[in-house]
Amino acid sequence: MMNERLFMEINDFARTTPWLHAALSGYAVYGVVLFAGLLLVSWRLGLLAVVAAALMGFARVYIAAHYPYDVLAGFAVGAAVTLLGYLLARRPLAAGLRRLEHTRFRSLLRPSTGDAVADEYAPALDYR
Repeated sequence: MMNERLFMEINDFARTTPWLHAALSGYAVYGVVLFAGLLLVSWRLGLLAVVAAALMGFARVYIAAHYPYDVLAGFAVGAAVTLLGYLLARRPLAAGLRRLEHTRFRSLLRPSTGDAVADEYAPALDYR
């Protein structure tokens, strides 16, 4: 995956640079990707994931697996990857969802009320 390749290149650079003896925290990268992705979907889940990612980052420093700057750099890379992915994928995904509105999968794209008649005439979600 692109994320793993970028992670490995940054780690290789960090290990071969004499003045920089750190290794980017992959746990921090994946933690931020998870919480940022959840923040885009749900604030409640996102805030819970923020707390979990912060605790995970603290734990990595506490057990001496990483220096604090390793974890902070991992958080920064994870945020950058998530933002870039969001900006690049948002419009194509929205276009695909709009196309699915005219197929038999449209019922998967809107919430169910439990009433078959109301569900059939429920307005489509706005994918802008």
